[in-house]
Formats: sequence, C-alpha cells, structure tokens
Amino acid sequence: MIGNNHLYQIIHKHDTKSISQLETGKPHKTFTPKEAKPVKRTVHIFHRPIEILAMIGQARPDDWCQIFDMELCKNDIFVCETPHVIHDLFYTLLQKHMLYNKNVRVDNTRITQFNIGSIIIQENTSYKDVASTIEHLNTNITIDADKYIYHGQSIHRLAHEYYERNHNKNYNSQMSPQVADVYNDPLSKNNAFNITLKDVQATYAVDFNKMYDYILKFCCDDKFGWSQYMPIDSIQPFDKNITTGSYFVITTNCNPLHGNGWYADAVVCDALDIGLITYDDIKCQISWPDINCIQSRYIDNLFKIG
Repeated sequence: MIGNNHLYQIIHKHDTKSISQLETGKPHKTFTPKEAKPVKRTVHIFHRPIEILAMIGQARPDDWCQIFDMELCKNDIFVCETPHVIHDLFYTLLQKHMLYNKNVRVDNTRITQFNIGSIIIQENTSYKDVASTIEHLNTNITIDADKYIYHGQSIHRLAHEYYERNHNKNYNSQMSPQVADVYNDPLSKNNAFNITLKDVQATYAVDFNKMYDYILKFCCDDKFGWSQYMPIDSIQPFDKNITTGSYFVITTNCNPLHGNGWYADAVVCDALDIGLITYDDIKCQISWPDINCIQSRYIDNLFKIG
C-alpha cells in the first residue's frame, strides 16, 4: 500500500483482494475482458447479394453462387467492388426483418459497410489497387508484425498509413517567423477565382478542387519546382533574377493578377513574358538557389509504385 509516498507491507491476506473478489454476500459486477479479435483477417471477394444471403441461410444458392461457410468465415471481411451492392444487401435483410446496425458506414446516403456478427461486409471499389499496393509494400518487409494488412482502408488511407510509418508525424514548420508571416498575410492569398457574367452562357468551367491533386503531383511541370524552406530564410530586395520562390509585386492589374501582393515564381515569370508587369514592379523576393529546390515531379516519383 502507498501512503504519503511511503510503502507499507500488506499483512492480512484479506486486504490483498480487490473489491469484486470480496465475499460480502452482495451482488457485484465482475470484469469480463473483451474477446480478442484477429489482427489479420481473411478477405473474400463477392459480387452479388445472394452469396451473402445464402451464407446466412436466407436464400438458396444458384448455379453461379460462390458458397461460404459462415462458421469458418465468422471473423473475415467480405468485400464487393461493385457500387450499390452492399446498400441493396442491407435493405434486403431489413425487409426480412433482420437489422444489422453494427459498424455501419454511409457514403452520400448509401450504405457501404455493416457487420453481420463479427463479419465485416463492405464496399471498396479500389480494393484491387489497395491489395496490390500492400503486396508491393510488403516485398521488402521481413517481420510479419511490421507488414501492411488490409483492414478495409481505401487507397488514400493506405497512402496516409505509409506516410505515417515512414515519415515524422510531427508537422513542425521549418519557415522563419518572417517568412511565415508573409504566407499568412492576405497579400499572399492570390488564389484562382470565378467570374460570373450576367446573361452570358458559360462555355468553360474548371473544378479548382480537383486541380490540387495534379498540382501536388507535377507542380505544373514548370522549371522552378518546389521550394525548401529553412529557419534562416528572410525577405531580400529583388535581384533581377527569377528563381524558385515568391516575389512581391506592385501592380494595378486585377485580372489575372490581384493587385499588389506576393506571387509565385511561375506566375511572375509569365506576367513578365506577356507584359503585365516589368522588372521594376518587383520589389522583394523570398528565393532559394537551385541546391535548395526540389524538381517538379518529385512527389509523383516518390509515391509512384511499380
């Protein structure tokens, strides 16, 4: 026993028992540990609801039905790559007055996963990509405990798992305080925008959100690539050379530019080429020599598998 930071020996055996072990004659709760679930589960692919219905005894299998033994598969994962099948299966069971509301996942009002007992029934349209990627990642991993396993993740979740395993998860900024203030300032928020013209039918549209993936992978394939920030970076007067970095421009142009502000290297270069600005309009720079820059397709090549 511990009291006032001192240890005292327990003399009476009665005092060594926990409250739940004392025989007081009164009902008491006992702790029941959770049943251990297998870490790695067997994955089965199915294509039609009837295959699951037949396994749980709610339908007679036809000639094309794959037969599963429910007892042997009680801890397994059943994956369907066809959209809507899981949704239809869930409501077919509901119509039979069988509600399975454990571990239910919904995507845009569509049921994509639920449990039948400990069996996971799920939709994963990218399962083949996930499975082949896991196989590739495990090629050079010798310790079984360290190997990637399928537990229902999408290809994006698997990529995040890979990143967390191989890179530091502490996202600490390497920017100097001065440079960080620049990029947090409204003068650096020079994002693309839409213009709506009254009584004019739109003939061209761009989904800016879907462009992020392309930009991240290829950095627009420009000659500047990615900047690598350092704690000692600082704002310097413009030296008349456009290298990888950001530049403060004084301009009255509001389309495609946004007036005075910080602009990326490629934007400044294009603006100079078409005469929107001159070198005299560029006042300051945050730039780096080539040795501190990363090629445009670095991220695409880093995660490219195969």
